[in-house]
Amino acid sequence: MGLLSFLGLQEKAVDPDPKYFARVFDALGLALAPATPILREKIPEWNLSSVPLLQALGYICGFVDAAYQALRVQYDEPFVEELFLLAVERHLGWVPKIDVFLKLTKLVKTGHISGLLSEPGFRPGMLAGGDDFVKCSKDRRRLPLGLCTLLLAEA
Repeated sequence: MGLLSFLGLQEKAVDPDPKYFARVFDALGLALAPATPILREKIPEWNLSSVPLLQALGYICGFVDAAYQALRVQYDEPFVEELFLLAVERHLGWVPKIDVFLKLTKLVKTGHISGLLSEPGFRPGMLAGGDDFVKCSKDRRRLPLGLCTLLLAEA
């Protein structure tokens, strides 16, 4: 059984189900788990000049974006931005000083992802997150190690 089956999806278009995104966030937590000790070591505080932080943000974005696109519905960029920020808060909430970032994102409603695309590490993280979602959707036995690979390549 692949990740799409786990998430309750078929190979056809479906309507978004709030429970779907709860399962996506749970799956993302499992995907981030192997990298969390490395992230905790490499990210002492929230700083958008930190390549490991940008890689993690990109990974979360890619995973969430791929999960949304698996729904095969018309793309809703503001909704994906909201999902991204919720996932960041849930999975990187332990990073000191994240509260400043979260307050700023509430002031500026959109453009968070596009504003990070040119930052070093974000795009490779995004590709790894999307790739892990897609590959794990097809083969549940595959370990999602894309973020670990990126973080260890920087060592």
